[in-house]
Amino acid sequence: MKSPQGTAQNIDPNRALSREQKNNKSGNVPSQVNKVSGALVMALACVFLISAAQLMMKWGVMQLPSLPPELRTLWQQAPLFSIDLTSITTPIAMLLQTMQIPILFIISGLFCYALSMICWIIALKQLPLSVAYPLLSLSYIIVYFAAIQLPWLNETFSAIKFLGVIFILIGLFLMAPKKNNH
Repeated sequence: MKSPQGTAQNIDPNRALSREQKNNKSGNVPSQVNKVSGALVMALACVFLISAAQLMMKWGVMQLPSLPPELRTLWQQAPLFSIDLTSITTPIAMLLQTMQIPILFIISGLFCYALSMICWIIALKQLPLSVAYPLLSLSYIIVYFAAIQLPWLNETFSAIKFLGVIFILIGLFLMAPKKNNH
């Protein structure tokens, strides 16, 4: 006597397994390892993008000229909604001409922040927050060392700041997951 189609007797157990389960059954390394390493790469990309964003925006704002006296006076004296825009168009045009490169760096920094958020979302999908979040502190170290190496940022080495970097690294080591961590 045949059983009706679709009952448990007719279902092939290998067909019901997902591809990932079949790969595990055949002895292949689970794709979970690849997902975690890909997520770590995304988290580190996020760290480098955030660091680049900070450095670009810092350089950009350092290059911005101070406000022309006409704009400074209007800013200090007039309420925001009563400013006569015709009286400030020439100073604004002059200001914008001198700010093209710095603004490009600031916008590039903001773009790096946006990309870092995309990387962060991808990383968080696979990594526990207790693993991913401490990695962000690497950006403090990267930015500090880049700032003292890049001559146009005029940052100087400080022994106390270097000690702070060591404490961050110790914290990262203590926060890193251990294989036998229960």
